[in-house]
Amino acid sequence: MADIQLQYCVVGFFDILGFSSMVEADSKSAEPKYLPIFLDVLEALTGEPKASGPDVRIFSDSIIVSATLSPLSVLDVIETAAQLQRLFLQRGILLRGGIAFGKHYATANVMFSQALVTAYRIESKFARFPRIVIEGNTINFAWHHESANYELHSRIRNSVLVDRDGALFVNYLTAETLNSLTPHIRACIEANTQPDETVLEKMRWLLDYQNYSSGMHGLERLDLQHFANGFSRIDAIP
Repeated sequence: MADIQLQYCVVGFFDILGFSSMVEADSKSAEPKYLPIFLDVLEALTGEPKASGPDVRIFSDSIIVSATLSPLSVLDVIETAAQLQRLFLQRGILLRGGIAFGKHYATANVMFSQALVTAYRIESKFARFPRIVIEGNTINFAWHHESANYELHSRIRNSVLVDRDGALFVNYLTAETLNSLTPHIRACIEANTQPDETVLEKMRWLLDYQNYSSGMHGLERLDLQHFANGFSRIDAIP
């Protein structure tokens, strides 16, 4: 057997929220609705004019994005994550995930990865909302690398935000995309107002993120006070 080498890579693990119900719906339908969306997103992502980029794989409810570790590849994975979030949001679907670096080995049939394990742990334990959380060490590596310059630091500032709990997460609502994405955010929130606290907290977070981004770029905030407040008087007891 040839020498097997684990190399340092940056890896993103992203979970497609609501995937089980999508599979269930497509399985009961004569014409699938959601499978074409996934194929369309992947085609839109890989069809962009780019000489090279991270490896992107979709399986079941998971997306894995990976690249050999370097400061630029950290930004490439973050920016690919942002583009995936935009493409899925335009189709009414949200992502949650984690990005980390570590030793990694992958072939067409096998993936054996410390980085993937860490990214999965971040997604499952810390992401919580429809956000992609980036391990602090990953940003530190890119920011303080000997090759880092003003342009790289500027790209990090544009691509990463700090949440209220201190988590670093992928910023996909940019000045260039916010106006076009806001109607999709509104539609997504208004379609998920069922009285389930785990769903409601995700939608509240999405609304807060949109309104923060709007304020940062001098754009109009989403007025969904009936959802943000969530209180009402009793009219009658059923």
